[in-house]
Amino acid sequence: MLTSKSREEDIKRGFDLGAVEYISKPFKICELSMRVKKVFDS
Repeated sequence: MLTSKSREEDIKRGFDLGAVEYISKPFKICELSMRVKKVFDS
């Protein structure tokens, strides 16, 4: 999930709704690529 929301309750709700990963904007391209790789390597 990529979103501009970064409050703790927003992150929890995202995972409760089935998110595998939660990335807040503005994101760093290095962080985004590592997190995407992690999901696909699982």
